[in-house]
Amino acid sequence: MPFTFDNDQRDFIETVTDFLREHGRKRPGDQQASRDLWAELLSLDLPSLLIPEELEGLGLSTIDLVAVLEAAGRFALPVPLAMTIGPFTAALISGDTGDATVRELIGKVLTGTTGTLAPTQSSPNSPPTAKIDGDRLTVSRLVVPEADADLIAVPAVSVDTGELVLVVGSSQQLGVSVAQAMDATSPLGVLEVVDHAVTALAVLKYDAHAVLPIAWIAAAAELVGLAAELLDRSVAYAKDRVQFGQPIGSFQGVKHRLVDVHLELERARSLTLYAALAEVEGRPDLIRAAHRAKAAASEAASAAARAAVQVHGGSGITAEEAVSGLYLRARQKSMLLGGHDEHYEAARHA
Repeated sequence: MPFTFDNDQRDFIETVTDFLREHGRKRPGDQQASRDLWAELLSLDLPSLLIPEELEGLGLSTIDLVAVLEAAGRFALPVPLAMTIGPFTAALISGDTGDATVRELIGKVLTGTTGTLAPTQSSPNSPPTAKIDGDRLTVSRLVVPEADADLIAVPAVSVDTGELVLVVGSSQQLGVSVAQAMDATSPLGVLEVVDHAVTALAVLKYDAHAVLPIAWIAAAAELVGLAAELLDRSVAYAKDRVQFGQPIGSFQGVKHRLVDVHLELERARSLTLYAALAEVEGRPDLIRAAHRAKAAASEAASAAARAAVQVHGGSGITAEEAVSGLYLRARQKSMLLGGHDEHYEAARHA
């Protein structure tokens, strides 16, 4: 398989990009605008991207997922697109797709329900920081990304069987509290419960080896899109902003830094594409590749964010500038689901 996007995927990217360009970044707290945006994304069938055709989804691959999320990452959308179409959907279909509850939840995704995954594991072989004993759930304190999603999936170990299961419920049902987020358009939550009753929640089979790589790849693709947008805006500003009679982009201190960001971005993009290819082809180095992709993308997004603020000067961090929102999104997303140090260390042992 070629290590690049094919023509169909490029057309798909163009369609998604053209659509998102019309909507742009919505203001924090505009819930109706977010609901309208999700309805439009649903009309493009994006939430069904990884859902198999026999379950009425598009049945596309992880490479298609990367293509869509890199394009979407440029717009810092105020909806949980990456978590819903990536790890949440993957978690549902990783179990028994013949199970009536699984099919019901997949049907909800197809009709507009959003979802996210609580990161209870740092790797597929590590024990979850959550356990379920009968109908009681205990979760050690953790941060839930995209906590405004309709449903939250919590991987846990069953005390009765020793097997991994997936507990699915709303933030209210699970007892998730609101946490302070850097990016107000991407809410965070805190999940910490002891012997929490889950009798009314879905408890499904779960395969961490199938889900966590997709979670990291999806996060990496979104971060690559963010880094690319920040870099493009910085380069454009450096060409237009004049100081001492010449564009600031002509100064070595500016252009060399932007070149460094470009190198980190292309490295992250390549590693993310390779990880997606490894998932599609079932390669044995998938876990290592996904760790490296998330690590490199976190580094690239953080570097692009810092460079953008430096190039734009004081205005770059003001709320009136789009760069400010992208900066906050990049810094927050780069730390979620594990930062670059954690993933590089995990890749060494994968």
